Amino acid sequence: MSAPPPVYFTWNGEAMEPIGRFSRLAERTFTSGHAYRMIVEEERSGASHRQYMAAVHEAWMQLPEPWDIAFPTEDHLRKYALIRTGFCTITKVVGAKRVPVDGYAIVCEEDGVTTIYQAKSQSYKAMGAEEFQKSKTAVLDYLADMVGVTAEQLMKERAA
Repeated sequence: MSAPPPVYFTWNGEAMEPIGRFSRLAERTFTSGHAYRMIVEEERSGASHRQYMAAVHEAWMQLPEPWDIAFPTEDHLRKYALIRTGFCTITKVVGAKRVPVDGYAIVCEEDGVTTIYQAKSQSYKAMGAEEFQKSKTAVLDYLADMVGVTAEQLMKERAA
């Protein structure tokens, strides 16, 4: 029994052969002779992610009344800010008496239409580096405004 033919990728028209542990995955996933469109995506920085989460925690700790009782956890606050800054999915349901919702959401009803806003996941798998950076900036600006500081001050408070 002969080995299957090698699978080649192309980059700007030049053939590249997969190497190492990716060879077997490439052979199972791709068919030789076919062209595949691939997107190069930068990895997210773990340090940036941790800095962001620490700043969200700091904002949560500084919440003024009545916001302090509206968000029992910093995760509730982060998801609220994601929704308010547009990093969310929006679902509209017409005529439903009761709409099931998973996790944290903002639900509004008007004229028989229920609108459900749910925060996008910021997990490494769900959000690439570019979108994460945009959402991080928007959320920190929003939270900083809520607590009366700048986003830079919010991040420095936690680092100090």
